[in-house]
Amino acid sequence: SPDTKGPEKLEALFLPEVKVEVRIFGTIAETKMTMTFANPHDRVLAGDLYFPLPEGATVSGYALDIQGVMVDGVVVEKQKGRQVFEKIVRRGIDPGLVEWVKGNNFKTRVFPIPARGSRAVMVKYVTDLVYGDQGMTYHLPLNFEHKVGTFSLRVEVVKAVAEPKIQQGGLANFRFGKWRDSYVAETTLKDAVL
Repeated sequence: SPDTKGPEKLEALFLPEVKVEVRIFGTIAETKMTMTFANPHDRVLAGDLYFPLPEGATVSGYALDIQGVMVDGVVVEKQKGRQVFEKIVRRGIDPGLVEWVKGNNFKTRVFPIPARGSRAVMVKYVTDLVYGDQGMTYHLPLNFEHKVGTFSLRVEVVKAVAEPKIQQGGLANFRFGKWRDSYVAETTLKDAVL
């Protein structure tokens, strides 16, 4: 959920859009989540985004929009990351720092979010499917504190041996259909509680 620090604490940012794209290959799932922050206020703000990951997930990509273009991040050791962060922030640029916080939660700081403007962050991660009584399961944790303006979800199961089924948390109009050699389900929701 988006949040701000310090004196701006009560002036929350919001997420007008969350887009999730999932591709499942055999027993591996790659999830790409793009989240857009909006700043409804008349001054520049910084925001912290906390987002949950499934058990055992590995972050495989991170990007931040810079003047409307998504720019990929790189992984560095934490201490070096902090030094780079402080140096770049002094120049008024967002270095795009992602940190692993308690449990399976990650945190990223987004700065600057322009007055009456927005910024987008993309996080990509890889997980193993979980074996259970009903076969292999993919789990997508969505724990956003506030409503999201537009939520879109697309799940593609590549070369599946059987048609995938929704077990829990089913969404309206979210059903799998055959597409080429895959099964695909997609939906878009407005003012969604995730």
